[in-house]
Amino acid sequence: MTDPRAASRAQPAAARAGGAYSVARVRYSFFVHRTAPRWRLVIAESGSFPERTTPDQWRHSRDRDEADTNPDVQDEVRRVGYCLFAIRASFDELDRDLRSANRG
Repeated sequence: MTDPRAASRAQPAAARAGGAYSVARVRYSFFVHRTAPRWRLVIAESGSFPERTTPDQWRHSRDRDEADTNPDVQDEVRRVGYCLFAIRASFDELDRDLRSANRG
């Protein structure tokens, strides 16, 4: 005998919730580098790690919905597949970047 719940589970959630389909929302996975913890990596929850690193170098810290993820981070993930950034920057680093931007 067939389990009627199995057929229901095989359908997309939107179909089970009333038949209206909607675009799936992206969730983002945030990671902290294990050796250099000021560095953060963000990938789409369904994405893969960049070729230059491996998952064992990173500790998963949280998953966030689109609404809770900075638009600049979302754009970078869409553009290159990940967003890599460091926290605890200094004003010296900001000054360096501003000098570099003013040259170009």
